[in-house]
Amino acid sequence: MTTKEDIERIVSSYIEQSSSGLTVENSKFDFKREWYDLKKERDIQEFVKDTTSMVNTFGPDGIIVIGYDEKTKEFKDSTLPVDPSDIVNLINKRVDRLFEINTFDMRYQGHSLSIIHIPPSMDKPHIIRNYKTYHPNGKEKNSYQNISLVRKNSRTDFSTRYDLDLMLWDNKNVIPEYRILSSYNVESIHFVEHNETSYRCIIYLTLENTGGRPVGINHMKVKFKLFEDSSSDEEITFEVKFKHENIIIPTGNIWNKRVDMFSSLLKMDKIKLSWLIGELNKNRKYFFCSPLFLTLSTGISIESELKRTF
Repeated sequence: MTTKEDIERIVSSYIEQSSSGLTVENSKFDFKREWYDLKKERDIQEFVKDTTSMVNTFGPDGIIVIGYDEKTKEFKDSTLPVDPSDIVNLINKRVDRLFEINTFDMRYQGHSLSIIHIPPSMDKPHIIRNYKTYHPNGKEKNSYQNISLVRKNSRTDFSTRYDLDLMLWDNKNVIPEYRILSSYNVESIHFVEHNETSYRCIIYLTLENTGGRPVGINHMKVKFKLFEDSSSDEEITFEVKFKHENIIIPTGNIWNKRVDMFSSLLKMDKIKLSWLIGELNKNRKYFFCSPLFLTLSTGISIESELKRTF
C-alpha cells in the first residue's frame, strides 16, 4: 500500500534519474513544468485527459509531479493553487464516475513540488463525457463524446478492445487502500440557522470502509445545491472538523451517526440565503450534492459519492 513517504521516494528517484540524463519511461508517471490553469477550458481538458488516462491505465499508482521540467532539467517551484475539493468537483462534472485523486506538496532539495497521486481504480473505464483537442494556436480542433483514454509510455491514446479487457481484469484484482461508501437518509437531513453568519446542516450519515486500510476521519466537507448547474446563489458548502476525537472506521466496518456540519461565514444577502435554505429543506428529495470530501488523520484526502436513501 502506497504511503506519502513511498510517493516522495518514487518522485525523488525519478528526478535523480532525469537529472542524470536518463529518460523516464513509465505510463503511470509524468512531469509537468507548471500547474494547469483550471480557469481555462483548454487546461481543464488537459487536466481531465491526463488524470483520467492515467487511472484507466493498467498498473500501480499514478503520479503527476508539477514543478519540474524534464526537458530542461529545471525546477519551477509549485504549490497547490486550488482547494482539493474543487479538483474533485471538476472531475465529477467531466467524467462519468469519480476516481480517487490526492494532492499534496513536497520539498525536494529546496524546491517546492506539487504531487497529484492517483491510486488504482476498481471501477475502470472512466469515461470523459465531452473531450476536446486544440491546435497550437488555441483554436478547438476536435470534439469527442464519451471516450475512454489510456497512457502508453508518454503518449495518450484512445482505449482499444485489449485495453478495455485489461481494465476489467484489473478491476477484479484491485483493493484500494482507502475507499469510503457514504449515504444519508433524505428524511433525516435538515438545515437550520446557527447564528447570523452561518447555518447548520443536521445529517445522519452512513459511512462504510471498503478499502484495505482502517481510516481516521478528522474533516468533512460537502456542497448542497438546488440544481446540477447551480449558480453561487443556489448552493452552500458545509463542513465539520473533529478536533478532539476522529471518526475511526476499521476495514469492513460501518459507521452510522448524526453529524452537525456548519457553513462558513456567508457573504450572500440574508434574504437570498433564507430563501436558499428554505428551498433546500423543501426539496430534500431532489436537490443535488457534491461528493463528500474527507480528510484523513494521515493527511490524505479522499472523496466519496454521497448517495441518498429513502
